[in-house]
Amino acid sequence: MATNQQTGQAGELIALKLAQRLGWQAWRTNVPIAGGEADVVCLRTRAGKREALLLEVKTRRGELPESERVSPTQLARLRKMAKHFAEQEELDGIEMAVVLVAVDGRSQTTRWLDVPAY
Repeated sequence: MATNQQTGQAGELIALKLAQRLGWQAWRTNVPIAGGEADVVCLRTRAGKREALLLEVKTRRGELPESERVSPTQLARLRKMAKHFAEQEELDGIEMAVVLVAVDGRSQTTRWLDVPAY
């Protein structure tokens, strides 16, 4: 049986691959940013502007619950991190999403939830 850390890493890899299919380029995982740590950060250039995507990944073993909650406190932390990261990296735009990932021995289920950045 996988440890919690292994399950979390598997979920982050799944979320990263999903972001890449949506046109984002992998930058780093587990990125320390003022206010916390971003699970996955991806970058892209669109219309001449540098943009970033911060992903908060929630990985579960087995079935993915119909409604997975992200608390207002977690969303506020994500927004603070996104704003700081955009300023630090001099980005023109920043997007955020929470990716819910269910992993079991045979299958994977994902749900992508866009989060307003500011």
